[in-house]
Amino acid sequence: MRKTVFTLIELLVVIAIIAILTSILLPALNSARAKGLSIECLSKQKSLGLASSQYTLDYEDWILPSRMANNDRDPTYSPGNENGRYGWAFRLTPYMKFPGFYVFDTALGKFPRDRNMSRVCAGNPLNAKGNPATNLTRNVRFGWLGDTGNPISASHAVRKLSKLKRPSGVVDFADADNGVKIDSYTVAAPTVPMPETSVYQLAFPHLSSGNYVMFDGHGTNIKFSTMMGGRTSTSASDNCTYYQALFTKIDE
Repeated sequence: MRKTVFTLIELLVVIAIIAILTSILLPALNSARAKGLSIECLSKQKSLGLASSQYTLDYEDWILPSRMANNDRDPTYSPGNENGRYGWAFRLTPYMKFPGFYVFDTALGKFPRDRNMSRVCAGNPLNAKGNPATNLTRNVRFGWLGDTGNPISASHAVRKLSKLKRPSGVVDFADADNGVKIDSYTVAAPTVPMPETSVYQLAFPHLSSGNYVMFDGHGTNIKFSTMMGGRTSTSASDNCTYYQALFTKIDE
């Protein structure tokens, strides 16, 4: 009985076909994976938004304060520690039904990423410095309470949700370079991982786009190019009106 064997040419043809198919399928697979991570991220943010809404209902329409004042129950609280001073996550803890939301390791002195996955977008990886540990955070233009319990400034005062004329157009939660706050007039370039120099800035880890949950509870995905309105500069003096409206404008 004669044995069938492949010639070298036939083998090379098969390898070439496999290589072509791989080059065609890999981008589609990577895109599908990125889309899946984006959907997971937005789902987590919606959970945060729902918890924030429940807080508002319980506290007679008052929006969740972003900054914690003299709360010694927060294990991270100290005058110079922003995780403690901006303790919105601590206040949301009773409303979160998922594990891994507010787990502080006293030995490490931080919130470990792998134990706080409810506040982590897996599509936004750690940079060379190991940051960010958590990266789903809040627009803290609402309710900065100082150590005396008073608003730091009128623009950051605690407000009632009913005072927002357009809650569907003001961001509550978003992708960011940290899990503490979004409090920067600058926008980081859509690189993954994020630059080590990025501080309290928006992130765009989903194919150059970021996820956002508004104060009315609906979620959306906004591209970096849309956020910047066609501008290329990410400096504070050159941010587009769209960005300012979403994060710094208070519609009263």
